[in-house]
Amino acid sequence: MYIFSEDFLIYSVHKITRGAQMESNKISIIVPVYNVEKYLSRCLDSLLNQTLKDIEIICVNDGSSDESLKILESYAEKDNRIKIVNKENGGLSSARNEGLKYVTSDYVGFVDSDDWIEPDTYELALSAVQKNNVDFVSWGAKIVLDDDIKEETPSIASARNYHNLKLIGYHNVTDSVLTKTTVTVWNKLFKISIIRDNNLTFPNGLLYEDNEFFFKYAVYCKSAYYIDKYLYNYFQRTSSIIGKINSKQSKKVADYIKIYDGIYSYYEAKNLIKCHKELLSFIFNSFLWNTYKFSHDRKFIEKQLKNLAKRVDNNILQNNIIDLVRRGKFYKISNLNAPKYNFGNKLFGFTDINEKFIFRLLGIKISLKKQDIYSKKKENCQKIVKIFGIKLFFKDKNAILNNKINDIYYKLNQQKNLYAKNVENSMELTKYFMEDKLISDAEKNKFRGRYPDFDSKIKDAVKGFDEFYFYPNVGNMGDGIIAEAEFQILNNGKYNYKIVDNYSNNAFAPCEEYNLVYGGGGLFVKYWNYQKVLDIFKDKNLKKCVVLPSSFYECDDVLECFDERFTVFCREAYSYNYCISKNKRAKFVQADDMAFSLNLDLQEKYDVSKIKENMQKLGSKDFAVLANEIYPKIKKLYQNVQCALSDRVITNSDNVRIGYLLRTDAEKKSEKIAFPSIDLSIFANSPCSDSGVVGLISRVFIETLNSFDVIITDRLHIGLVSSLLGKEVYLLDNSYKKVSGIYEYSMQSYKNTHIVSSLNEVCIDNLKTKKSKADVSIINNPVNIEKIFNIYLSKLKYEKTIKDTIWSIK
Repeated sequence: MYIFSEDFLIYSVHKITRGAQMESNKISIIVPVYNVEKYLSRCLDSLLNQTLKDIEIICVNDGSSDESLKILESYAEKDNRIKIVNKENGGLSSARNEGLKYVTSDYVGFVDSDDWIEPDTYELALSAVQKNNVDFVSWGAKIVLDDDIKEETPSIASARNYHNLKLIGYHNVTDSVLTKTTVTVWNKLFKISIIRDNNLTFPNGLLYEDNEFFFKYAVYCKSAYYIDKYLYNYFQRTSSIIGKINSKQSKKVADYIKIYDGIYSYYEAKNLIKCHKELLSFIFNSFLWNTYKFSHDRKFIEKQLKNLAKRVDNNILQNNIIDLVRRGKFYKISNLNAPKYNFGNKLFGFTDINEKFIFRLLGIKISLKKQDIYSKKKENCQKIVKIFGIKLFFKDKNAILNNKINDIYYKLNQQKNLYAKNVENSMELTKYFMEDKLISDAEKNKFRGRYPDFDSKIKDAVKGFDEFYFYPNVGNMGDGIIAEAEFQILNNGKYNYKIVDNYSNNAFAPCEEYNLVYGGGGLFVKYWNYQKVLDIFKDKNLKKCVVLPSSFYECDDVLECFDERFTVFCREAYSYNYCISKNKRAKFVQADDMAFSLNLDLQEKYDVSKIKENMQKLGSKDFAVLANEIYPKIKKLYQNVQCALSDRVITNSDNVRIGYLLRTDAEKKSEKIAFPSIDLSIFANSPCSDSGVVGLISRVFIETLNSFDVIITDRLHIGLVSSLLGKEVYLLDNSYKKVSGIYEYSMQSYKNTHIVSSLNEVCIDNLKTKKSKADVSIINNPVNIEKIFNIYLSKLKYEKTIKDTIWSIK
């Protein structure tokens, strides 16, 4: 057992150092202790029960007057990993700073003495920091409430939101990343070398000390790793420091201002203001909101904030809120609840704040709720208007109607739940139905052709992968066509792969090294949000990656991620030239869009062996999802398409069915059209992570296009699939010339496909059919549940369970 005091500092350091040489501790954990006799054992037990045994636990007794020291001594007698440092009471920062003097490991963590951690916390943290060579590791925190704190307390909801996991896996440390990172030190692992080399300490005598320490530490960080687990149990009690702040008992809210000044001064001294202006603006805005929220004396806080705003260089930060604070226009700052009008003195005055008018007459303060002067509300199918205390009642016809609708909805929902229960409880009946009905139907339309395979260039790129993850390109029905072609190839049994779950909110971050094939498409364009994919490209565990044919347009941040691990296929010349001009590390190759590999015979026919295989794997809950969630959405998709086709198809004098299928999104080139058009691609959206759903959406897409003779479009995959179907196709370009680029590289040999510069070049009266005759069965035939089941099960790659992975149906 080690017990230290300031009087024996030299002796203590010597003894600790000698112990470290013998024990070779991997992590030091600092635990400040002050009057926590009720909670201390729980904290210490969680530390001693860590799966990582090579740790030292430095407990700093900050002048406790209860039984805390005796508890520490009792534990230290039983386990020599616990070291005790005694000091006079000086506060949390003082205790942590004292503990830092005794650290003998390369890494240090902090745990507050009334909290506790999960058993594998530091084993996971050490693995993450060593494997990824990062400067700090962070993890999630669960908020645990004392009995006397209510769940509905506003500060609790705020704390839960703050500690929600916002980042997962490896990240380069940027301002954007830091704004999503919690500042608390007790859910992190730090490098002691960074702390000591830069003389970093916690500010003594101030609350919110974690802010200053963390944002100073972050200056020296290049990368971080975020563990996808809630490993820290953050105990909120009324008597704790945070409890006092959240219940507005603390009068030290001005500490926020001092902390910001400390951070700003540090960055200023290091000449870092300009390169961290986003972060400093974010911190200012956050501190402004918190000081205002906790303050009892708004005038004092406003004065302090104005002085702080004048002190910072807003010519660099360019923060509109700082400018408003300088000019005292607090009421113009959204969500601040500052008084709009506040004038007069202690004898006579008027204030308009939040939900009140406050008058001061001869020193007497009169507060009137605005709702007492005028208010209106709805209650029990009535509208109640209140004017100066007088209530007027009116019938609320909308509420009466809504009640009737809700009653109908409730009854329908009951029927739906009963149906779901029946499906779940009828596994054998469902299988019987499938064997007797579905399989017999599928046999009549059985697929007997060959499976397609990758282009030889792509095949060479993936042939070295024993196994890999496949990340399909998310998006609309056109992206579904890309995914359908890719799944046709991947599901031929030659490739050992798993599908990335890009449907849920969980980030994809495997702990082991892995290979990745990304599905390609048109995501990497300035109009779209590709951050989720970018996070994977930055993952240090990513060993090799093949990006299937894609377009690249004004996306330098994507190209910065590509290094020697990447083989990137570009589907038109512009993208290829753009990539090789910006990046010399990755391998770039030009290749056809994946949809050119689409096997229409395989898409239209059923793979009976796959249906039988999936039939054996699916459980009753899977059937319920298919019947109650996926089928209704696909049925609605068919109905929406049928409705659009009924009134938006042009027919000329030769009875040629002509479809104007034009885009309506950011890639549209502005050109007015006199005819009704359909933006078919946006009728459905999906992450494309379920090959069965992809097969269903693709079938609707193809059947819709097959109902035309001639198609005029600026949508790439509408034009591409229509060409494969033998339709007469007129292609218009999109905003960044993707369509014309792919036409030039891949489609010039298609005699039925033409590129035009304007809609005016196409005269509908002169259009005639050459090859394909329109198949209008999609318009006339009702949606058949057996067909939906057969398509889905014929395409599905089953992995544990099925989900409804359809984001939206228009």
